[in-house]
Amino acid sequence: MKKLFKGGLLSVALLAAVVVNAAEKMNVKVLGSKALNVSLSGVAKGESLSIVDKSGITLFSETLSQADVFEKTFDLTYLPEGVYFLESNEEKRINVSPILIANNKVSLIAGGSKVYNEPRVVVNGSIAKVVLDNSSKTDVVITVRDADDSELLRSEVLTAENIYKKFDFSALPKGETYTITVKEDDYYFIKEINL
Repeated sequence: MKKLFKGGLLSVALLAAVVVNAAEKMNVKVLGSKALNVSLSGVAKGESLSIVDKSGITLFSETLSQADVFEKTFDLTYLPEGVYFLESNEEKRINVSPILIANNKVSLIAGGSKVYNEPRVVVNGSIAKVVLDNSSKTDVVITVRDADDSELLRSEVLTAENIYKKFDFSALPKGETYTITVKEDDYYFIKEINL
């Protein structure tokens, strides 16, 4: 019984270490008034680092090579005031740290760092399916837009733990590019599809 108890404690300690390591995957520090230093630990091949604005437009993106530690400094003097997201995108998970540029200074938004599960978009004929593990049960809205950025389809606000939403494109023109946007809280996942 004593051996089983020690084994259980060891398992709990290892699990806690994994959770702490996941939380410390991305470390962001403000340098000076408009610069950031970003370091990532345990970088996998193909992981990416990006800066995205609040509307989901990617301003910077770099695909990384496998490394124990990756470090980069960003000079953000060219960006206008507003909220931006620093993203570390690994397979099926995105670590996001929001940053604020205001009064000619960069600051981290306290308590804003989150880990999102990347939605999966599967297209089969004229049907597009969006699947998302929403374990935090945040508000999710999915929209479909055409090349002119006109909204064609929109889901209701979804809060289920497992989201599965189908969109039927059969009534829409073929040979077009459409954008599926999945909005979780104030964060956007954007996927282009061609039908």
